[in-house]
Amino acid sequence: MHDVAIFDNIGLSFGPHLACLFGRLFATKCHEIIKSENPDNTQLFAYAYNALGTCHLQNKNLKEARTAFLHTELLFSKESEAMAEALYNLSLIWPDLGNNDRAIKARESLKNSFRNSYWARKL
Repeated sequence: MHDVAIFDNIGLSFGPHLACLFGRLFATKCHEIIKSENPDNTQLFAYAYNALGTCHLQNKNLKEARTAFLHTELLFSKESEAMAEALYNLSLIWPDLGNNDRAIKARESLKNSFRNSYWARKL
């Protein structure tokens, strides 16, 4: 699950699911963080992209959600908890975008690399 301190850094003291109720405000804040923060802070960026993906997912913007979660998968794979969350969400998104093979790969990667994580147990 998300570390609340990460969201304090984003300027919001609550998690992404509640923040998504604020829609554009939260997405805009995530984009501001992504554009302005030190890119060496990989944990912050991984969680910011995942939060943005969650917001898009809850608003049924599947392509935008996929793009956000792919940022975490491709750029911040060393952030294990964030990576597990991204893989979990990608495994749900890919079938709806017509790519079952990628969904299977995301699930397998999640199960193999993060089998004891909260996200793997949700599968």
